[in-house]
Amino acid sequence: CGSCHTLAHAEATGTVGPSLDVLEPEAATVETAISAGGAWTGAMPADIYSGEQAEQVAEYVAAVAGGG
Repeated sequence: CGSCHTLAHAEATGTVGPSLDVLEPEAATVETAISAGGAWTGAMPADIYSGEQAEQVAEYVAAVAGGG
């Protein structure tokens, strides 16, 4: 995720995708984005993670984005 997104807690400084620290998304939003991918831009592939792994990534991002 860090090659495209910024997430300070993970020391990720990607600039292609939106900053997760600015967005501070909820877990459900992250999980939907993981599943759908970047449908409007095609930049993020769909289903980059699935099942429990997608849930874990979504929960992590939601918990730490924005310094949470």
